[in-house]
Amino acid sequence: MRASFRLFSRAVGVGVLSLSCLALVKLVPTSTFDAPLGHASRVSPWAKRVRPLSGVKVLGWGFDRPQAITSRGTRVWVANFDGNSVTELSASTGALVRVISGSSYGFESPAAITSNGDDLWVANADGNSVTEFSASTGALVRVISGPKYGFNQPLGITVGGNHVWVVNEFGNSVTELSASTGALVRVIRGSRYGFKYPSQIATNGNHVWVANFDGNSVTELSASTGALVRVISGSRYGFESPAAITSNGDDLWVANEAGNSVTELSALTGALVRVISGFNGPGAISLGGSHVWVANSGGFSVIELSASTGALVRVITGSSYGFYESEPFGITSAGTHIWVTDGDGNSVTELSASTGALVRVISGSSYGFKYPTAISSAGTHIWVTDGDGNSVTELSASTGALAAPVNPNEADSSRVHCGVATTSSSGSLIQTAWGGAGGVGTLRTKRSGCAA
Repeated sequence: MRASFRLFSRAVGVGVLSLSCLALVKLVPTSTFDAPLGHASRVSPWAKRVRPLSGVKVLGWGFDRPQAITSRGTRVWVANFDGNSVTELSASTGALVRVISGSSYGFESPAAITSNGDDLWVANADGNSVTEFSASTGALVRVISGPKYGFNQPLGITVGGNHVWVVNEFGNSVTELSASTGALVRVIRGSRYGFKYPSQIATNGNHVWVANFDGNSVTELSASTGALVRVISGSRYGFESPAAITSNGDDLWVANEAGNSVTELSALTGALVRVISGFNGPGAISLGGSHVWVANSGGFSVIELSASTGALVRVITGSSYGFYESEPFGITSAGTHIWVTDGDGNSVTELSASTGALVRVISGSSYGFKYPTAISSAGTHIWVTDGDGNSVTELSASTGALAAPVNPNEADSSRVHCGVATTSSSGSLIQTAWGGAGGVGTLRTKRSGCAA
């Protein structure tokens, strides 16, 4: 485990990334302004210098430390932390729609991304700003920055109703924006809120919850007024480095990474339901139907709980699951399946949501996994960001065969295009997309059955 990556990812891997429910802010900002339109072309400008991609499900490129991912309807968006860009893909084909970049967008270490359907909102960790752009066209709507906004290392962002909520980890505050205008509603801060390195944020429309990683507490706000409802803390709650938070409407579930426990609260009253212990480094959590799934990074396992009783259903571990001496890092549910990323194992494990049985472990160089972290489901597709591989891997949610790896590490001026899809008994890869630093460079498309 690499501490620096792990520390950063606690703020992005589960929120947006978890992409399963939320997944992922900084100093004092000043004004909302409409910057001129930047780079939102149908294909990236450097891609125009080479022959158009062809073949079966060839993804575009442009990834550079893809750190956060979200999906909505027919589109998937990936925030490139080092590339200062957002890559948009078709959820049905994996085709590149556009690479959105340019100084006008204000991307500076984009760390979290979320959507309200009409627009995308990106938290720029080093830029102390939030970028809003159109989900349908990629056109810039606005860049929100300035001291009055209170942005200070914005690492988490979520949308609920007509509100956008941003957590400022270094600012120990939450910024609320109008989703319709981008106008500042309020900056929520002060000792009474109990914010202390807030790292995760979740909302169910009526309530907003903030996990305070160093404060060992959860702050609940009113989604309609931003008013403090309560600060939930105290030894009986078992909060210790709360790293992930999610809600199913009735209850709130918090994974305590250092406390090796999961805390369940009433979403309506904040009352403690139970503290479930016996975990080892729980860093990600997902809800699926009547089950709660916890990625146990230190224990090389996934824990399944009953959502209604909190009772242990099963501990899923062992080398056959791909968790041995690796870290189950991100987790999401998609219908009847659970998907888990293994950072050090460079694999994705698929489980049955009803039985916990192993469906398959998906691994191998053809999948392009290189420290896979964040994971999101989009209907019939699963999307995985590969932190070290500058890639995004798309899997079939129903079958879990290689269609088109595009690898810049084999870059040269020639490209081979062919449409041979191969199927692996351990899973079905639809496509993997790689991108060089800054999304620039020539590359070679290479598939099984193609000439080298």
